[in-house]
Amino acid sequence: MAEYAGWNSVFTLGSHYICERFLQRGATVLWFQSYWSIFTPFVAWRGFKSLIEQWRIRPAPIGKNLYGFSPFTFFPYRNFSCLRSKTVGSHTLRVTFPPVSWWLKHNGWAEPDLLWITAADLVTLPEFINCKHIVYRITDNYVAFDHIPPGFADLENRLIQKADVVITTFSAALERAKAQRENNTYLLPNAVDTSRFESPKPTLIMHKIPQPRIIYLGSLEYWVDCDLLYRIATLRPEYSFVLAGPPPQRPLASLAKLGSLANVHFLGGVEQHLVPGLLQEADVAIIPYVRDPHTHNSSPLKLYEYLAAGLPVVSTELKEVMASEAPVLFGRSAEEFAAAIDKALTMGKGRQEFLDFASENSWEKRRLRPGWQQAAGRVLADLPQDFFLVAADLPYALQGRKLHQYLEDILDKRDTRQAPVNAQVRAGHGGE
Repeated sequence: MAEYAGWNSVFTLGSHYICERFLQRGATVLWFQSYWSIFTPFVAWRGFKSLIEQWRIRPAPIGKNLYGFSPFTFFPYRNFSCLRSKTVGSHTLRVTFPPVSWWLKHNGWAEPDLLWITAADLVTLPEFINCKHIVYRITDNYVAFDHIPPGFADLENRLIQKADVVITTFSAALERAKAQRENNTYLLPNAVDTSRFESPKPTLIMHKIPQPRIIYLGSLEYWVDCDLLYRIATLRPEYSFVLAGPPPQRPLASLAKLGSLANVHFLGGVEQHLVPGLLQEADVAIIPYVRDPHTHNSSPLKLYEYLAAGLPVVSTELKEVMASEAPVLFGRSAEEFAAAIDKALTMGKGRQEFLDFASENSWEKRRLRPGWQQAAGRVLADLPQDFFLVAADLPYALQGRKLHQYLEDILDKRDTRQAPVNAQVRAGHGGE
């Protein structure tokens, strides 16, 4: 699997869940994390340690049947004057140490059964792997990121056309993908593992912070509207605003200004196993994003996690959040947002409508939602009859099962004990 976050990231993403499902079915997985370069310590220092740990001649063991790798590149494809050309983008993985092609062959990963790509940095990876099948999962409007060069769209379109299946988590990506291909392109929104929130252990991380506690959980990057938060916190000095997440890759003046308020508290990054307990200690959860092409075209996982924790949620008017029909309150201006927080506090925590929405959008029940049978239930259904997932180095693969049946099990969590999976799925992780 090719992802943009490390396996041990402070954030749990959809790809972590998918990878765990592969592992549960006996697959061997390579977590191919995004490449790094001499610029990484300066522009992405937060994930630098994770990248260095995966920079090995041999696959770095992460867990049972799970390995990691991240190459160093001499020419990263970035939106700098000398690095933004498509030529650089096409050759970024050709000028690495160790060489990607050599490393894959040397370690027996050159012919995987399935290549699952999510990382924008690794859209050219199929050129170096003789994989049986490719799944491309689009989770962000990558072209809206300031570090992504304009020519990335052409490289991504090549992958969309080449992949056997394209999965998107938001509607705009589906439309963009269907402009390149009509078949085997599906909308599969994000979901939540509700079991993590059923019996949370208290963390006491916020026990010294006065109530009511208004929490934001996630990266404190430029898409968080710090100016809006500053005005809201000024309007409600009696509320404690708690920001739980790693600092931005680059300093933000607006974030520093926000931190000057006495009722604003920064917790830093919180380990994933502490998140359910932390949310239980809050009173209201917020999604205070700016309204731009990036945030409008994303499906925030935190929405589902907030509701799984039983918290009332207040958000800015984001396209995908509004389309989800979640029980969320919205505020456009600081005054509207503050009033929505007031109302959320009166609603209280643990309302059944919150828990029901999270349950219906869990990974376990996602296939029961309208349209899921057309999406996950029929992924790859129109591929040729002889389209099998064939193991590269095992005596047999899926005992006659089609690849679409295998992905149905992965995505739907169906019982497949009568036909155990022994095929190896080689995966990678790039650098949501």
